[in-house]
Amino acid sequence: MKKILLSMIYFLSVLPVIASEHVDSKLVDKKEIIFNYPSEKNTKHISIISQDAYGKNLEATLHSATFSKVVLDDGITYDRILLPDGGGHKIPGNPNIESYSQMLAIPDAAEVELIIDEILWSDTFINTTIDPVQLPFPDVALMNGERPDELLPFVKNKEAYMQMAGSTAAPVELLSPVNVRGKKFIVVSYHPIDFNPLNKTVRFAKKIRFHLQYVYPEMRGKEQKRQDPLLDEFPYEHKAKSGTNSNLEIDTSLSASQQADYLIITPPNFIHAITPLAEWKRQMGYQVYVASTDITGNSQEEIKAFIKDAYDNGTMTSYVLLVGDHEDLPAWEQIGHSFHGKDHKWYTDFEYSLLDGNDYYADIVIGRLPGDTAVQITAMVNKTLTYQKKPVISERYNHVLLAGQFQDSKGDLKADRMFMEDLHRLADFLGPDYDFFDQPVDPFNKGFQIHTALKWDSATNKDLTYGGWGYGTGRIPPPAIVPQVWKNQGRGDRDDITAIINSGVGFVMHRDHGYAGGQGWADPQFVSSDVSTLTNNTLTPVVFSLNCATGWFDGKDTFAESWMRSTSGGSVGFTGAARVSYSGYNDLFHVGIMDTFWDDYDTTWSSALYPTSWKPAIALNRAKDRVFTQYTANSKIAVLTARLFNWYGDPELELRTAQPQQLYADHDKSLTQGDITNFNITVRTQANIIEGARVALVFSDGKSLVGKTNASGHIAFDHIKAEKSFKITITEHNSIPYQTTVNVEPAVIVIPPVTPVTPVTPVTPVTPVTPVTPVTPVTPVTPVTPVTPVTPVTPVTPVTPVTPVTPVTPVTPVTPVKSTATKSAASIDFMLIIFMIALSLMRNQKYSKSKR
Repeated sequence: MKKILLSMIYFLSVLPVIASEHVDSKLVDKKEIIFNYPSEKNTKHISIISQDAYGKNLEATLHSATFSKVVLDDGITYDRILLPDGGGHKIPGNPNIESYSQMLAIPDAAEVELIIDEILWSDTFINTTIDPVQLPFPDVALMNGERPDELLPFVKNKEAYMQMAGSTAAPVELLSPVNVRGKKFIVVSYHPIDFNPLNKTVRFAKKIRFHLQYVYPEMRGKEQKRQDPLLDEFPYEHKAKSGTNSNLEIDTSLSASQQADYLIITPPNFIHAITPLAEWKRQMGYQVYVASTDITGNSQEEIKAFIKDAYDNGTMTSYVLLVGDHEDLPAWEQIGHSFHGKDHKWYTDFEYSLLDGNDYYADIVIGRLPGDTAVQITAMVNKTLTYQKKPVISERYNHVLLAGQFQDSKGDLKADRMFMEDLHRLADFLGPDYDFFDQPVDPFNKGFQIHTALKWDSATNKDLTYGGWGYGTGRIPPPAIVPQVWKNQGRGDRDDITAIINSGVGFVMHRDHGYAGGQGWADPQFVSSDVSTLTNNTLTPVVFSLNCATGWFDGKDTFAESWMRSTSGGSVGFTGAARVSYSGYNDLFHVGIMDTFWDDYDTTWSSALYPTSWKPAIALNRAKDRVFTQYTANSKIAVLTARLFNWYGDPELELRTAQPQQLYADHDKSLTQGDITNFNITVRTQANIIEGARVALVFSDGKSLVGKTNASGHIAFDHIKAEKSFKITITEHNSIPYQTTVNVEPAVIVIPPVTPVTPVTPVTPVTPVTPVTPVTPVTPVTPVTPVTPVTPVTPVTPVTPVTPVTPVTPVTPVTPVKSTATKSAASIDFMLIIFMIALSLMRNQKYSKSKR
């Protein structure tokens, strides 16, 4: 067997502890193995080399690996192998083997075959026994002060070790296809570690070249893509043409629920309470349908079937709002939980969002108003409408409350968990420099004011360090010593939390333990009874409660419901776990949420499925994708995490992060009926033009045109036919909406009166013939008839009776005019005289009638 050269091994004096799942033992004897040139170290682990309509050529590369020793509770010294940014499907008790995965888009009609072209293996390392994965830490505390995470047993699945010894799996495999909103993806999983427990050897597939081959059905018609109204809301993410309208034609053959892109399901006794919110969404340009459970049915299967019918056969439903608590409108039943027990029943709304394919990726954005009575639903609706339509004019929307704990149960001045690390990172990202990022100049500052309520298990006048484990690139290595500028934030308790929220904040994040029964936060303690004392009134925040069980909403009234139901304040939106949740997964979940609002929070990752957005409910979908990227969707704890976190509130609500500004719009105030025009709108505040404002033209028949403004604040709706007046609603997440009506005026058709024959007046130019007036004595027109023989000029002699008119002889110069022209002019003059006489008689007759 080839021995490993010392030149390949770099001994590390300092290495962040990034052990998977557990930190109960220290890593020692660490060394890094470099497989490729340093220049390749920052390249992707799975890269697309080329692609076309028939497939993709890819390369998987492992740049390095870190070996270390760890002593676990069974007294055995194991090898722990850490891959840079590694993750994978971790099963407690099984060998702790890390891997990578990447989601790739594929044609909808294609099946995919994986062909491995070449594998480059490393040398084989001997005397290696990889440690078993340990149980994840629950973020839970009991009301008696007990911390279950301190009592976890050691686990090792010897059978799994033996099975691994007898098989060699391919280092690259395809996971099940993923279908999200009509698009198809495949997940490639790269397992570079080849471990043989029996021989105690390990080697690495350091480079693999492989390709995906698309297999199409023999009879393949032209693929018809369904229009996705949800993606149309995010033109900057999906390269739609910004600044033009998105005209969603309504298919009248569809049912009302199938036409809806915003679907509300409610018990009949809450319809009146939810109607104002439904009407507001219609004004925003959404096609809204309110479905009573009398129509949908009231079982979980019937409700999901109703949602799926609307989604599959209609306009691809985007938002679903469930109205009422679980007892009024059931959530989806789950049986069994890793902490609560195998027979424990609990409930989630997540299952209702899984409509395309057979995977765990949400296809819609879902929320719930968890009220027991119409009064409670009305309170939630009023808070939502105030937040969106008439917000408090306050700069406190860019104030943030961060609450949590530096847990040091061993007293070794080292954090047991990553609670404080998460809060420190977020504070430094959003606000002033708290020395979290290892750079001489603060790389981030989003302009927020940071407020804290922190609990420290260790004295802050001592050198404290962060502990924890890796969750891939989502985790930024923290500073070696907790900076004094962060420790200076001091301590906080329920009184501080109350005072800060009453003063006003845009959002709240708690990262620590939650009580197992859903009562509230353990550290610092803040429970349902404390929420009831809040008096923040209409300055309501969004609450991210990333801990255990604070999102419980079935069977009893709990912490989440107290925030949402409060009539003196509370929150406008809330997310929390419906039961006990787990560290590592929750830490990464916070990264996914924040990266939805600010795409540079995690600079190494971006979702292929869900866009960045200011909507917290979309942030939950994106955060779950982030967890799956790290742990895979095959991980039971990752899937559990996705089910645990529900959104309570309007699923379409956008987070406010600054003082609201009134929107104004420049556009035509009225149109002429029947005209076809390009309707242009420019959106601004008093000081700035607004990019990304959502503009909706809503017509009397319920149809709407919706689009977003471009960088110039402009949007053009093409070929608008003006028939009836329509309404405009313009919204933007930090603004006060603009609403108006554009009137359509009937076209003015001018019908000239019969009496004033003014059009005849142009004939007056004939007056130059006045020289003929001397002929007036010839009133007996009959003598004129002899003029007909004028053609023979000599016969003029018969006119001798007119000899007195000899003075008219000067007319003889007219002789150059042909006689026919003379006759025509005379006829015109004669007819004109007759017409004027008739007109005069008509006027006199009308005048005499009017006098009578």
